[in-house]
Amino acid sequence: MVTDQKKSAFTIPLEDETCKLSIEQLSKYKGPTSKRHEWPCPSLQFISFKNGELHLLNSSEGKSFNLILSVCKQHLNIMCSCGNTSAHLCEHAYSAVWEILWHNRENYFRKLLPEGSLALAFQYPRYFDKKESKTGIDTAPRAELGPVYQLTEGFQNMDLHDSLALPGEEKCSSHAPGEGLGYMILLPYRRKMFPAIVPCSGKLNLQGTEIKSWDSFETALKKSQKAPSTESQKKLNLAAHDLWKLVEKIPGWMLIQEEDTDPKPPLKKIFDLWEQALPLLKKQQLVYAYYFYGPKELKLRPKKERTQKIFISGERPRIHFELSDKGVFYQLRLIITVNDKPIDDYDAGYTFLIIHYESIYLLESVRDAALVEWMDENGRWITVFKEHYADFEKKVLEPLGKYYVIERKKSKKK
Repeated sequence: MVTDQKKSAFTIPLEDETCKLSIEQLSKYKGPTSKRHEWPCPSLQFISFKNGELHLLNSSEGKSFNLILSVCKQHLNIMCSCGNTSAHLCEHAYSAVWEILWHNRENYFRKLLPEGSLALAFQYPRYFDKKESKTGIDTAPRAELGPVYQLTEGFQNMDLHDSLALPGEEKCSSHAPGEGLGYMILLPYRRKMFPAIVPCSGKLNLQGTEIKSWDSFETALKKSQKAPSTESQKKLNLAAHDLWKLVEKIPGWMLIQEEDTDPKPPLKKIFDLWEQALPLLKKQQLVYAYYFYGPKELKLRPKKERTQKIFISGERPRIHFELSDKGVFYQLRLIITVNDKPIDDYDAGYTFLIIHYESIYLLESVRDAALVEWMDENGRWITVFKEHYADFEKKVLEPLGKYYVIERKKSKKK
């Protein structure tokens, strides 16, 4: 039997924006008859949720009343169809709210807010799970949404002001809107010079992630000199400048001088500048490789077809050698590994650097770079007939073995 007399509203203040209500706080509003044994173990059947009002059928021991709950301005509004007009909460509503708090936690009524999970669950049903029970209805965002701001229990909030004040990557507005300022690694053709680093600039794409049209190298240099710079960029600019001064007039060979009178290149100084520059370059957003034919190009714009966005890897390749017994001859091969895994299809034509797909690596030492150049210019492997093996072992393998692992393999018999 459902009793539905004139409804009267009862209001209970909730705790700040969390809308919490404890059983202890609830007990302050019960009257002389507002005891749970007066309306024991009520069953709360969900009827509807509309216009911010949760409608429940509140039943106990064969009797039922309609119960309407809503939240407004941090107050819980309770209406029971029993027609209670006293200054206290009726036993039906008291026992029903007690059950809700006991089973659904103190902050359940926050879900009744206009932006709460009940309203959103009925507005966007595909994103929420709804569960009806003897205490009414509960909702939760579906697991595929992950943590949902303002709705997920235990959501890890943080004070963004404090967090953003912590030390982080330096940021600098170094160019006008729509324009990009970055760096370009020059990769000279056939080792005509050593690789170098220069500024680059141009118009960005709509996403602001890549340069779509290029300024001349001279324009990029002028822009980089005028633009504000972070400390990292200042150090990178200095290293790039010093590197260019060392390499601009010398060929990029480590092992060959074009003339006997040519001075030996300052290999250690050049390598040390690369070691300084690459970690700084890794922090920059716009970094490109440019396949370069010589300093005369620096008066022009970069050619789009010879430009590639590149990833600067922090890993350092390691080298060793593999000697295979092929029966009538031996073959010595260079093996380059990254993270202990051999890499193939690499480009070693640029002194000190290895390019593997869209990543660029710095070799571990000047000596490694010399050995890579030697093997690269020999086609990456050397064949030795057994008639020449003794001489090869003495002149090549023995000195090589003092510094590098030579893995020996026998050919498989057919």
